[in-house]
Amino acid sequence: VAEHTHHHQHEVTPLIIPALETVEEMSKACVRFLETLSPALRRKAEIPFDQGERLRWHFVPIDMFERKGVLIQEMSQKQQDSAFKLLETGLSKKGYQKATAIINLETILGDIEREQGTYNHPRGPELYFFTVFGDPDGRQPWGWRVEGHHVSLHFTIV
Repeated sequence: VAEHTHHHQHEVTPLIIPALETVEEMSKACVRFLETLSPALRRKAEIPFDQGERLRWHFVPIDMFERKGVLIQEMSQKQQDSAFKLLETGLSKKGYQKATAIINLETILGDIEREQGTYNHPRGPELYFFTVFGDPDGRQPWGWRVEGHHVSLHFTIV
């Protein structure tokens, strides 16, 4: 059995925002996002937390796996800005940059596939879904998801 015998203090630098602050920020951003949506889009975006849809996921192109939620292409610029503000709350700065880079690379991937004659799937940064599960007021478990080709980000708050 090894024994720790040296006596000094180790400084610990926190690497993440405390969880409660993150959850509060996420909740506020989600409420703001939902408030930007028309009633029709909001009905598409919101799904009860306890429905099985929350547990279904994939990262294949849009035509290979049916998804629920609101497509970016259905959103106004204001709604898109609000959706991506929500996404920012769930990721580190580097994580957010990677996720948005992957989303934006869909245009280039589509161009390459067309040039090579291998274009088989719809491509574009507007083909990603934002979905909210439950009520983001924080009183009950809730969650949200951003999903499309090569991106499947799920957040569950309990």
